[in-house]
Amino acid sequence: MRQIIYIATTPGRLDILHNCLASLKAYDGKYPICIESWYQYDWFDFALHNDFDELLFLHDSIEVKDYSIFDLVFESHRGESVSFTGQPFFVMGLGKFLRKPYLASVFPNKNAYMDYGEHEYLFGPEYVKHDGREPFVLFPDFLEEEQRQHGKVPHFERKFGRQNMIMENKYIKKYKAHWTYNMLKNVDKNGYQIGGI
Repeated sequence: MRQIIYIATTPGRLDILHNCLASLKAYDGKYPICIESWYQYDWFDFALHNDFDELLFLHDSIEVKDYSIFDLVFESHRGESVSFTGQPFFVMGLGKFLRKPYLASVFPNKNAYMDYGEHEYLFGPEYVKHDGREPFVLFPDFLEEEQRQHGKVPHFERKFGRQNMIMENKYIKKYKAHWTYNMLKNVDKNGYQIGGI
């Protein structure tokens, strides 16, 4: 079984990508990592031209704190889809995907930020339909709404010249720049708020 870690970035986010890669400096390379830098996260094209069975999708805005997350998704849940979020599944596209249902459920995307908002909540149900079963939910308290349901209060941190909502657990730390749909309407092609916040 071929398993791969896919990290998506855009050309104008080198500071964010460097931060992500710094968190992986001691990683042993057990699972290969592919980094794609473009203005759209073209997972479909990648899936068509690369013969993987399972793909773990991560953003450049994630720091990996505990490398055992890779064995958790690839070994403990081998052959099974894994969502980083509860329902709706795969919010922000985060999780591990199986090749066949993924290829059956992708959608066209012109820009990773400006066009993704309307699809973010549609992709998960479509993927689950083609997979035929719900994914294993790795972090049931990862999203802001889920954090609040579990008695946690989201916190914010200024980094990369912007305000970020922090989504964090023992495995990863996510610097989320957009936490409302309206925020996605006013971004440049690299996902930075026009005018800043």
